[in-house]
Amino acid sequence: MGDSPIFGASQLDPAMQAAYARARETFKYLWRELTWEYRRIVPGLELSAVKASFNDPGNPEDAAEHMWLSDIQFDGEIVSASLLNQPRGLRSVSAGDRVELSLEAIEDWMYALRGRVYGGFTIQAMRMQMPPAERKAHDRAWGFEFGDPEVVELVPNWSAKPKKGFFRKAKPEPGDPNAEHPMSVNMAEKLSEEIGKNREAFLTSADPDGLTMLHSMALGGSADGVRVLLAAGADRALTTKRGFTALALAKRMDWPRCVALLEDA
Repeated sequence: MGDSPIFGASQLDPAMQAAYARARETFKYLWRELTWEYRRIVPGLELSAVKASFNDPGNPEDAAEHMWLSDIQFDGEIVSASLLNQPRGLRSVSAGDRVELSLEAIEDWMYALRGRVYGGFTIQAMRMQMPPAERKAHDRAWGFEFGDPEVVELVPNWSAKPKKGFFRKAKPEPGDPNAEHPMSVNMAEKLSEEIGKNREAFLTSADPDGLTMLHSMALGGSADGVRVLLAAGADRALTTKRGFTALALAKRMDWPRCVALLEDA
């Protein structure tokens, strides 16, 4: 990705501004996918990235560079990630730097699964303006399938996948971004079994940001995970280091089923 050709577009273009806004509104779908990616024994994604703007202090606004970052983490408020590209002219950041971003600073997100890209709002905005030959060159440079430039897909069509592995039980409606993730459906029974073997690991242990598994499932939109954890006695009053309860995280990310389960607990 770092060696890919640069394809530019005016950042003041109304279509680009709309792409930024839509990417921020839908960031939760990237984080839901990463919630499960980080739990897979065998990685499933070929790529996951967010885009943000960077500039050196004192530079004019039009000197900003819009760059992609990967190795994404999220605690409900701050996105931390590593720069994938070497800036063309900036001195304050370099490829590999770890940076922290607010959700409002995110300009785009995308992930690639089985060769197809999901998200990529700014990319589709640029592809719409390209003649067919340039669009093909763009797609070859990335090495992924982007589909119709007028359509931004948020999630895979899970119902079209083979009924095996992570997808063997779940049958959400085609293209429904709010359907329960197949891994959430499939892990529920196993999660209940594992909690019985080690309650502390699943109910009270927290990551460095203070997120227990209940927090993580609520942040990642796993209603089945939230349901199993609550049934096992997970404490919904526990807070993260930033002071978020699981309910606050579910509301912040707008996961209605998780919110309902946590409010009814």
